[in-house]
Amino acid sequence: DLLSLDRRSHQDELDTLVESINALYHRIDSELDKRKKMNNQLEYERDFTRVIIQSSPSLICSLNDQFEIQLVNSEVESLLGVEERELIGKNWFGYFVDEDVEKESEQELIDNIPEFDLVFTMRDQEGKQRFLQWRVIENKEQKRVMCFGIDVTYLTNAENQLISLNRELEQKVKDRTHSLEEANHELSDTLSKLEETQESLIEAEKMASLGSLVGGVAHEINTPLG
Repeated sequence: DLLSLDRRSHQDELDTLVESINALYHRIDSELDKRKKMNNQLEYERDFTRVIIQSSPSLICSLNDQFEIQLVNSEVESLLGVEERELIGKNWFGYFVDEDVEKESEQELIDNIPEFDLVFTMRDQEGKQRFLQWRVIENKEQKRVMCFGIDVTYLTNAENQLISLNRELEQKVKDRTHSLEEANHELSDTLSKLEETQESLIEAEKMASLGSLVGGVAHEINTPLG
């Protein structure tokens, strides 16, 4: 009887152990399934985000906190004529900011990223000057910087042309005003001379009339009555 009890006891322990192992297996399997679903969701979101970035008409660059390129979209590749793999790890300023910007200014931007948009000039793959407007967003926790840019070259050139035309128009108005002022001055001088001439003529006519009158009187005086 003791042997039977001992066997039953061992059997119960074994059953309990098997149940515990099965329960642990199910928990592990469930946890692995959850992680697999989470990984699939993360991959889907990552791929979806990648599609959005690549299909965006804007210039998009993902940088580390030292402004080294980590990711770019197809618009950047098209603008620079360089593939993404060749840009990874390169300095962002070297591609999107003209060389005349001082290193101190670059470091100032890295240390103090502004909340307003920035406009920089750069050269595209054909060597043409481009004006790019950038919105720079910093994620300090992830030590990442996102740059979203648009090409404002056409708009900037149009604004510059408008400014130039306005300056030309202002200069023409000034020149025209000056010419009119000179013409008015000449006209005023002419009118003054005419008035002076008219006064001289009137005085001359008065003198001539007076001379005729005096001559007539003298004639009458000198002519005897008869």
